[in-house]
Amino acid sequence: MFARKFLIIPALTGALILPLIASTSFAADTTMTLTVTGGGLNISAPATIAFGSVSAGSIASMAMGSVTVTDLRGVAAGGVWVTTAIATDLTKVDLSSSIAASRMGYAAGAFSHSGTVTLTKTDVSDLTAAVTVVSASAITCGNSASWTPTMTVDVPVGTANGAYSGSVTQSVA
Repeated sequence: MFARKFLIIPALTGALILPLIASTSFAADTTMTLTVTGGGLNISAPATIAFGSVSAGSIASMAMGSVTVTDLRGVAAGGVWVTTAIATDLTKVDLSSSIAASRMGYAAGAFSHSGTVTLTKTDVSDLTAAVTVVSASAITCGNSASWTPTMTVDVPVGTANGAYSGSVTQSVA
C-alpha cells in the first residue's frame, strides 16, 4: 500500500502542473508607423504675361491667366491661408529706364473653389512690398481656389520707348 501512495502523489502533481502550462499565454507588441505625404499647400500661376504695346502716359491692363491654390493639408475647421503678391520694377532691356513696381496693380477677379473655404480678395495698386491679394478662412479639410487676376501698369508720361521686363511673385502660406 505504501508503494501505491508514492505512485499516486506524482500522478496527481503532474495532473495539476499540466493545465497550468497549457493555459499560459504570451503577447508581443509591434509598433506601427505611417507617414502621410502629398498633403501640402501649393500655388500655380502662368509663367508669362505679355501686355503688348502701350503708349507712355496710359495704363496697360492684362488678364494674367488662372492662379490656383491647392490646400491638401487636412486643416482642422477654421484654418486659413493667405496669398501675397510682390513685383520687381519693369526694367528696359538696355537697363536705361524702368517703371516702378509702385505703379503696378493686381485685381484678383472672380473665384471658383472646391471644398469648404471662404475667400476674400484685396485689389492693390502698389506691388513694391508683399501685399495680401487673396485670403482664405473658415477652411475645413482639403480645398482649392482659382482666380484670374488682372495686372495693370500705369506707364508714366515720358517713359522711354523700348521693351521692359520684370516679374510678379505670388506666394501662399
